[in-house]
Amino acid sequence: MTHICVFEKVSAILHSLNALSAPSHVTRSQARSARINDDSTLNMNSARALTQNPASNNRYAKQKNTVLLTHLFAHRTQSRPSANQIYTYARAFALILSLLYVPSSFAAPPSPPKTWDVGVGFTAYSIPDYHGSKHSTRIFTPHPYLAYHGKFIKLNDGKVSGTLFSSPQWFLNISADGSPPINSDDNPARNGMPDLDPVLEIGPSIEYYFHKKTSDRPKLYLEFPFRAGIATSLSRVDSIGWISNPRLKYEINLQQWKLRFGVGPSFATRAFYNYYYGISTQFATEARAAYKSRGGYGGMRYSVGFRRPINDFLFGGYLRVSDLTGARFKSSPLVETKRSVLAGLSITWIFY
Repeated sequence: MTHICVFEKVSAILHSLNALSAPSHVTRSQARSARINDDSTLNMNSARALTQNPASNNRYAKQKNTVLLTHLFAHRTQSRPSANQIYTYARAFALILSLLYVPSSFAAPPSPPKTWDVGVGFTAYSIPDYHGSKHSTRIFTPHPYLAYHGKFIKLNDGKVSGTLFSSPQWFLNISADGSPPINSDDNPARNGMPDLDPVLEIGPSIEYYFHKKTSDRPKLYLEFPFRAGIATSLSRVDSIGWISNPRLKYEINLQQWKLRFGVGPSFATRAFYNYYYGISTQFATEARAAYKSRGGYGGMRYSVGFRRPINDFLFGGYLRVSDLTGARFKSSPLVETKRSVLAGLSITWIFY
């Protein structure tokens, strides 16, 4: 219906302009035909005169100039608009200006921002059996990738986060970490001891940003995670205590590169430390005395990571160094080094 109205208005404007383009008693085509006939007659007569009498050149030039001036004066006189014509032209011009905005109403609405990212990736990383162990496990594994960009809830970078108290600086996240299963036969320090089940650490985390969190500026923030340690062999689930590693983090975007740096201490309960570093009397040897740890400080953590999207692919890397100087469990016979390194690389294909 709107298209029909627009076409009717345009047709009315064109009809008005055609009516105004020439006087009512002489149409444009008639005037043009008259000028052509006059010019043709003049040219034919002048050509005959020139062939009969070359001295008539001056009379031919004067006659042609007179005809041209007469046509020009007649055209100027006929095209002089009246007051009514000026008013009609003004209305037509105003209507054309108003119609310039009509096509925008037919434009397709902008597509909503993308909410989900779905993909699949592959990760390779080297992780120590536990902090202070010289033996590391190398893992190559595929993994799913899922990101959600909601207004209040976000799932990205391996964590779930949501705005806390509707504040642009406080955020509530779900923090997760863990360690792979440990085969004691592959670890000389634990030879003869029971194997360790894989551990999942999960719990809430609060983030405080020193400035309003935006995507186009560097971010400096504090992270306060508090996670429960759960050891499982699928047939059973055991709670092994609690761990927290508050960190100061800094994120910066350099063109397509996203860099992240972190530093902070680690704290855990006695049960958590004894799961990794405790030695009961039945597994004590001459080289490995019985040991029980206390809870508290567990050393410093230093980390750096990067992300780089290229078309539909996402490349990432992570490096974390643990310094166990002053840790509660540093006297355990299972601690072989004061520094441990975790490193990993990943590539992800985002297909949706």
